[in-house]
Amino acid sequence: MWEIIHWYFLYLTSPHALMHLIASFSCWALSYTDNRKISRRDVIPALGIFGMYVGFHLCKKLIHWSFQPWWVVSITGLREKECFIWFGGIFTGIFLLFLNQYEILGHVIMNGGRALYRRQIPFKLRAIVHMAALAVATTEPHWMDVEYIDLLAGLSAVLCGFFNPFPDWFSLFTVFSSPLALSTIILHVLVPNWFKLYRNNHFKIVKNSSYFIVPIGIVLLSYGLNVMDYLPNSFVFLRT
Repeated sequence: MWEIIHWYFLYLTSPHALMHLIASFSCWALSYTDNRKISRRDVIPALGIFGMYVGFHLCKKLIHWSFQPWWVVSITGLREKECFIWFGGIFTGIFLLFLNQYEILGHVIMNGGRALYRRQIPFKLRAIVHMAALAVATTEPHWMDVEYIDLLAGLSAVLCGFFNPFPDWFSLFTVFSSPLALSTIILHVLVPNWFKLYRNNHFKIVKNSSYFIVPIGIVLLSYGLNVMDYLPNSFVFLRT
């Protein structure tokens, strides 16, 4: 469960881009002791890890992963979950209305990446992922600053490569990242076995399902509207 600790550490300390450079070199060094070869089946989880870092770069909040059950169930169109898909769609749509365009994009990328990251990958490929994440992180202001937390964050990212990911537990623990995130516990209560169902379906979209249109439509509808632009400053507590 080190992955949970790692992301909470990033959330609380906001390290600089140097963490990815440290992680990349460390993973590359460890690759010489790793007997795993890079294969095509490693590409999808590698894109998932990259998406998680890119999305987090845009949002800086863990609350977005609290919506993971709804995103997985709706995109894959799991059977007999129609009520959950529509209820979760309304719930998620309301949340997205209070985000700006970059945060909505980050929300989608974070959840898409989390859904793709289902298994560990070789350290050599993980090094490449962090180098790619470094290129994205350089767009942040003060990205060249160096602090000791960057070293800790980089080493923490390396440790994530030793532990198998548990997406369901990971998503559940992000519920406690903020008071607003606690409201998403309803999504976990309604479908507590969402990842098991996702795994049993071989991580694929259910045949002939078209429920993936629901999240796409909700994102498109909310992408051009930010409710916070129309509320007075006294409503600032609504921000995540």
